[in-house]
Amino acid sequence: MSPHPTGHRLATEGAHVFITGRRKTELDAAVEVIGSAATAVIGDISELADLDRLYETIRSRGRGLDVLFANASVAAFVPLEQVTDEHFDTLFGINVRGTLFTVQKALPLLNDGASVILNGSTNVDVGDEAFGVYAATKAPSPTGSPFSWMTAPAASARS
Repeated sequence: MSPHPTGHRLATEGAHVFITGRRKTELDAAVEVIGSAATAVIGDISELADLDRLYETIRSRGRGLDVLFANASVAAFVPLEQVTDEHFDTLFGINVRGTLFTVQKALPLLNDGASVILNGSTNVDVGDEAFGVYAATKAPSPTGSPFSWMTAPAASARS
């Protein structure tokens, strides 16, 4: 199985895949696996300027987005009594804030009928004392998504 199964599958079905992440080495490896149908844009989704750069790269291709697969996650596991403000801000900055703005900033690029997929984590149900903050960023609602309230139609969000 490919270490980048979603991107690889989309590419084999004819899609051009844009990937982003903070580590160039991993992005380069992903492009190598996915192939010439992949474009990597280094960036941190908790930084709005990096998201703007990502979406400008996509916009410049001129075809919009048919699928947005948001798989952002950073994890650091510590028990409640050891949680620091830095730990909290890092996890919520990427896993919640970054994912929200990833979707929001993509809205103008979504083609009619586009899909937005928010990847979650099965670790939210583990019950380990060190998973508290991480679990809160990945599934604080009964629907399994911290963004269950994001149901505005894309058409109205784009106008």
